[in-house]
Amino acid sequence: MRKTKAYLIDSTKKVVTQVEIGGYKDIQKYIDCRMFTTACNLENGDTLFVDDESLIDGKDHEFFMFEDYLSPIAGNGLLIGSTESGEEADCATNILDCAMKVQWLEKI
Repeated sequence: MRKTKAYLIDSTKKVVTQVEIGGYKDIQKYIDCRMFTTACNLENGDTLFVDDESLIDGKDHEFFMFEDYLSPIAGNGLLIGSTESGEEADCATNILDCAMKVQWLEKI
């Protein structure tokens, strides 16, 4: 299976790193979740995936804001590119631009 370049937004370590994914199980692994959902789609075709159960799973998640999404996001995020037919593809966004879209939130 072909691996594609994606960016992990790690809310615990507060870093954005490049990772390789090869299917939905890798998405689950990097986001650290059982179920994931789409938070937003960028104009260039990249999609931000997040944990669909992060607010109800009982874990003590860290939060971040993503420039193209209006609400705080709990847990990790994964930015993945896509083809016109919806297949996984390398991110069109470069890692520095992805990192600039992230604002880490502090717990009060």
